[in-house]
Order: sequence, then C-alpha cells, then structure tokens
Amino acid sequence: TGTYTYDGEAHTVTGYDAEADSKLYDEATMIEFNGTSEATRTEVGKTDMGLAEDQFKNTNANFEVEFTVTDGYVQINPIDKVTVTITGHTGTYTYDGEAHTVKGYDVAISNPLYKEADFTFSGTSEATRTEVGTQNMGLAVSQFENTSEAFSEVEFVVNDGWVKIEPAKVNVTITGHTG
Repeated sequence: TGTYTYDGEAHTVTGYDAEADSKLYDEATMIEFNGTSEATRTEVGKTDMGLAEDQFKNTNANFEVEFTVTDGYVQINPIDKVTVTITGHTGTYTYDGEAHTVKGYDVAISNPLYKEADFTFSGTSEATRTEVGTQNMGLAVSQFENTSEAFSEVEFVVNDGWVKIEPAKVNVTITGHTG
C-alpha cells in the first residue's frame, strides 16, 4: 500500500508479501499468482490493486492451503491548505464629468498546483463612478468557491477593488468692476 499527498504526479504501488504459518511452506516457490499486483493513481482518492484469493494457487500437493488476501492500494490525500489572495483593481481619476470604470482582479496562489480554474467567482468585479468620491467593487470572500477535490482547505483572502474620483483643481480669477 502507499499513501501520498496530492502533488499532480502519478503514484504507483506494486507487489505483495506472502507469509505462511508453517515453516515448511516456501511462499516463493509454492505459490502461483495469476493477476496484476499494481495500483496507480494521480488524483485524490483510492485505487485498489484488485488482489483476490482466486488469483493465487498452491503448487505443492503436500499442503492444503487457504489463502487470505488483503488487497493493496494507493491512496492520494488532498493538500491540507492553500491560500488564494484576490486583489481587485483600483483606479484614481480627476473629476471630468465622465464616468470612469475599473474592472477585474489579480490572483495570487500559495501553491503552484492550485490554478484559477480550481475556483469559481459568483460576483461582479467592476466599479463605476462619475462624481467625487470612492466606489468599491464589492468583492467578498463569499463570492469565491473552491471546486477542486485535491485541496481540502482553501482560504480566500479578498482585497476589494475601487474607483476614486478626486476633485478637479480649478483656478478662478475674480476681477471687480471699476468705473
């Protein structure tokens, strides 16, 4: 058997051990095996070898043999934790009477095996503003969901995006009337 933590690679377990309760019985020369003693797995989960009692045969007539078989397997466990940091785009503009929009976000992931395709986003990553002030995108942790079974715990850290409109600087010259 073999147990591994998911790493994106295929893992294989081969072979079996045989042990008789009599010192006179030589497992190496008195057992005929008709099967495959191998299990391979890449993704999270368990793959059995498929060893069964009917695959083993006693080749020595001096012994009446009862085979007890415990199947072999390879088990791939999920990675314990990965952190996904979402950072919304930002933009600062000077008031010009026009609407300004900021869209999208950047993704940083603590484990290179975890990809953007391994989570879904159910919100809108956009903020628009015309007047002076700040408009947030509204990005939230609840809008991101892990869809990969290879990672048992995914923590999303979200930094909201925003667009900010600053006041326009205007010089006004006032000249009093004279007469």
